[in-house]
Amino acid sequence: MRNVATLGALALSFWGAIALPHSIAAARPAAQKIVFAPPIDTSLILERRLEREVRDGVLTRVARYRLTFSRAGRGYRLRMDLIDSEIDGPGELLRLIALGDDLLERETLDISLSDDGEIMGVSEQPDAQADLKSAIDALKSDQAFASLPKPAQQAYAGFLDRLASMDAAERAELASARAAPLLQFAGAQIAPDGSILRGNQLFRIDRTGENGRMVIGVLNTKQQSADDLIQYQVSPHDGLSWRYLRKFAVGEGVNRLKTIETMSLSLADSISD
Repeated sequence: MRNVATLGALALSFWGAIALPHSIAAARPAAQKIVFAPPIDTSLILERRLEREVRDGVLTRVARYRLTFSRAGRGYRLRMDLIDSEIDGPGELLRLIALGDDLLERETLDISLSDDGEIMGVSEQPDAQADLKSAIDALKSDQAFASLPKPAQQAYAGFLDRLASMDAAERAELASARAAPLLQFAGAQIAPDGSILRGNQLFRIDRTGENGRMVIGVLNTKQQSADDLIQYQVSPHDGLSWRYLRKFAVGEGVNRLKTIETMSLSLADSISD
């Protein structure tokens, strides 16, 4: 299930053959494989922040999750619990977005990983599908949904119907996407030129950042704009992405809308819950 990292707008294809400058190549770790050794039975806090421009302003959502890795046979088990979330933006959209977030993220994730950090599966609660359908019905009957313009109602209803019709495998793949940036480079092979192929994307180690983390970006033959960026900070000690930044924009001219997604990982005892 390594391909979950390319779901949705992450399904980009970048290829190139750009050699690293000598100074960068010399700075990268000697090992040709990024080890996966997550902290066992230690609580981590994952914070995800999403800022999205919309017609009437900017929608901002900050969500925090508690993560715990444990051993499971030859691999690992990752438990991911939503702690809290906050949403800010144009008032008429807030309730609908809050309901949608609860719909997609209220369930605890129990993810099975290989010894190299590849997502092998997601355990689902027995009543997960029934709960999802009930939540969708409640959302469709909410006043916030009724206040949408008809075209928006129809589009959103189509999205909700698609969610309701997903089978267990599709729901697991959607859920796995939440953890994908964290595990993107776990067990990855580093080529002699510093490039790393993951799925259909080619990355490279740009430099060494704070705490010895590898700053990894997309290897792209095209000129990227300031609104088009994907960057990770990966620990060579555990293979986890402790920082993640993604920027992209859709539309043109005055209709061009930007989105910024960031993710940060920390030890639970280093921040206040």
